[in-house]
Amino acid sequence: MSAYPAFDAMPIGARWRAGRSGKTRASTDPYTGATLAEIAKADQRDLTEAYDSAVAAQQDWADEPPSERAGVMRAAADVMTDAGGQGHRGEGRREEAGAGTRRQRAAVIPATRTCSSGRSSIRLSWRAFRTSSSVPATTVLLGGDPFGPTELCLPPHVLAGGNAVATAREEVFGPVITVLRADGEQDALRLANDTEYGLSSAVFSRDVDRAVRFGRRIRAGMTHVNDSPVNDDANTAFGGVKDSGVGRFGGQWAVDEFTTDHWVSVQHQPRRYAI
Repeated sequence: MSAYPAFDAMPIGARWRAGRSGKTRASTDPYTGATLAEIAKADQRDLTEAYDSAVAAQQDWADEPPSERAGVMRAAADVMTDAGGQGHRGEGRREEAGAGTRRQRAAVIPATRTCSSGRSSIRLSWRAFRTSSSVPATTVLLGGDPFGPTELCLPPHVLAGGNAVATAREEVFGPVITVLRADGEQDALRLANDTEYGLSSAVFSRDVDRAVRFGRRIRAGMTHVNDSPVNDDANTAFGGVKDSGVGRFGGQWAVDEFTTDHWVSVQHQPRRYAI
């Protein structure tokens, strides 16, 4: 039996139901490999229904007064607060969160261990990267093999190589960093911008003004001087450029991104047209 039986459905057309494909997919704990839930997969019909219902609901949502919409958001926040402040640490369940005359169903995501996770092919792909002759010259300064019951936990890795190495050019959502040697400031800027991604960046220097000038030339959505690139404040513009996304969220920027201006005017006197 699934550890989280309440998560065997998905919200489609304003109700929770199973997908129509007739196939299922197991959601597993990446550390132990244990099955958390068997989820019925959706098909094209489910996708179309979900899209059409979302388009129809958008107008109803836009017509709601701000107090009603705020109530739904606060109810969802209350669910997370009851779960200890972090939704991913809560128990697997679905709850009804009341908001005025409306009721919005909110989900609390089941907890998993905090090891780095990925598909089971991580074992093969990582070992292939370490041994393949087609990989550009790379020196492993710190590392180790995947570990854990499912071998999906990767220990911290520090690599030294060029910008052609995949871990240097691509976004890596894991404990891996690649150190590149630059021949001066201009070359460092070239290396930093030689990627199709541009979410966040960091510049370290004893000369803060020089670091700020350098950071302004980095093609990224965010640059932090003498601080970690993993930075996020609710009142700032969070977002990237190039293949790291479009738009910004946080503070007034989020309001602007999710708002469509609509000019409505009323002419109280007959207008004379030059015909």
